[in-house]
Amino acid sequence: GYPEGKTFVWWGFSSCTSKLSVLQNEQFLGTTGPRTLFTIQCDSGKDIRKYSFFQAEDEILLPAARQFKVVACLSQGADLYMIQLKEIQPQFPLIEMVTKSSPTPGPAPAPPKPIPIPVPAPPKPIPIP
Repeated sequence: GYPEGKTFVWWGFSSCTSKLSVLQNEQFLGTTGPRTLFTIQCDSGKDIRKYSFFQAEDEILLPAARQFKVVACLSQGADLYMIQLKEIQPQFPLIEMVTKSSPTPGPAPAPPKPIPIPVPAPPKPIPIP
């Protein structure tokens, strides 16, 4: 279950939407059977609408290994449950996110110079009488 106050890690990489009307499609939430709707307040979701073939879905990608706290749970009747989540920052990040504001790495360091190793001269032949 998802009791209020519980924190957990969402390990999957998930496709989400910011448009409720998309959820009526049976491929997503649908309108019948047991269903759970997560409303997620997060900072790490990435809006990919302009890169998606289905731009009307307002798709947001939720990266894996995000930590959430359950804010509230609500039964909507007809086997529909709504769980409100808020992203929280773990004490120790599970995965480092790459952002546009991340500093770009500088030039690669020069490779180490080879260390010369003296090679002994071949032994002189010993004449046999």
